[in-house]
This record gives sequence, structure tokens and C-alpha cells, in this order.
Amino acid sequence: MVANDPNLVRVELLKDLMEQSGRDPGRVVTEKLPEKTDEPNISFRFAGEDLYNPMVREILAQGGFEVSQQAIDAAAGQLYQQVALGIRDASGKAVPMRPRLAEHGGPAAQVSPLSQRVANDSGRRPGRPVEAP
Repeated sequence: MVANDPNLVRVELLKDLMEQSGRDPGRVVTEKLPEKTDEPNISFRFAGEDLYNPMVREILAQGGFEVSQQAIDAAAGQLYQQVALGIRDASGKAVPMRPRLAEHGGPAAQVSPLSQRVANDSGRRPGRPVEAP
């Protein structure tokens, strides 16, 4: 409960606890903890096409990750097919999709000029004045 309290000497607490439990604190409790050595923290990030590089496969092997030759051959076959279809370029990078242009719908219907439509419709309005003969 109080072992992590910065105002407490933890070793002394352990010695008292060992004495109360009937053990010899000189044999059980140590004053000096072994020094911890910090292991270097190294990280890598690989993409799928990086696995064709022998150096990358060697780094993975040293880390305990083995990539079988069969898996590499299968991936190479898939890459070959994707290059043939135009999905990827020869380096393995994805080819951006080009948007398909919509097919042209043909010529637009001919429309009479606005002035002609107004002239044609002006005689059809309801309630128009009757012209004298």
C-alpha cells in the first residue's frame, strides 16, 4: 500500500516484514538492486513490395520472422498479373485510376430561339383582347 510512497524507505519496510514473518532479512532482502540496462528500442516499417528486397528479408530473419520462398514466388506472380492488368507499375507501386469519361449523349434537341417562342405563344394567352375586324 505504501511501497511506492517516495517518503518511505522500502528496504526497511521489507526487513521489518521479513522479521515479523520469521525469516532472516539479511538473507532475503538486498540493499542494492541489480542495475537495469536499457535495451535499444528499434522499429522498422515495411510495405509488401519491400519483401522483394533481400536486405529486408534478412532483417526480418534476424528478428525471428521467416518469409518462405514459396510465399515470395506467389507474391511475385500476383505482382506480374497486376502489372499486366495495369493495376501496378513495374516497380510494384499502384497506378492511379483514371476516371472514365461519360459517353456523349449525342446532339441536343433543336430549340427555337426565345424570341420565336414568345411570338408563337403570345397569341394563345387566355383573356387576350379581341381584335376588331
